[in-house]
Amino acid sequence: MILEGPVPAPDGLWLLEGAPLSGKTTRLRAWRAASAHPVLWSAEDLASQRLFEPLETRHRPEAVVPWLEGLLAAWEALAAARAAAPWNGWLPAFAAHQERFHLSAALDGGLAPGDFERIEGRLAALGARGLLFLAEPGELARRLERSLRERPQAWSRWLERRFGGAEGALATFLEQQAHFRVQAGKSRLSWYTCR
Repeated sequence: MILEGPVPAPDGLWLLEGAPLSGKTTRLRAWRAASAHPVLWSAEDLASQRLFEPLETRHRPEAVVPWLEGLLAAWEALAAARAAAPWNGWLPAFAAHQERFHLSAALDGGLAPGDFERIEGRLAALGARGLLFLAEPGELARRLERSLRERPQAWSRWLERRFGGAEGALATFLEQQAHFRVQAGKSRLSWYTCR
């Protein structure tokens, strides 16, 4: 379900989903720097980004589900350790943030519907929430142009190879935003929009 309004404090498990250049990494880094709670997990490059958006090759679909399930197991272990803490009644909040997860996996067909539902159930049990990053077409075009000037050449080579250049990439990124909005709308998790 998609919710409008202010984003709550970034404690607990948060998933950050959106097309490339939509602002996920910027928000993740800001949360990490400003968190009032211990940040036990904050991943922008913990292979998920490389799994779903590799610079030189396509992802291997058979690697997607085991990777997501491995991350889920780690978060479940963190939640269990927190619940079993020996200090009486005082359970400090903690933060766990993951850039790209099951919505990104579903985008490229690396996640079957049954796998998606099973992962959603485990995420819901953990109280996970999500940020859905959306950028207006003009803003996304400006960010893409800036990225071509500022990022390493591997980025522009990947855009050329995968999308035929900047125009194809922009069109695809806008289509991806539509996909993420549909997936988040059908999700059992709460998704807050960020622009």
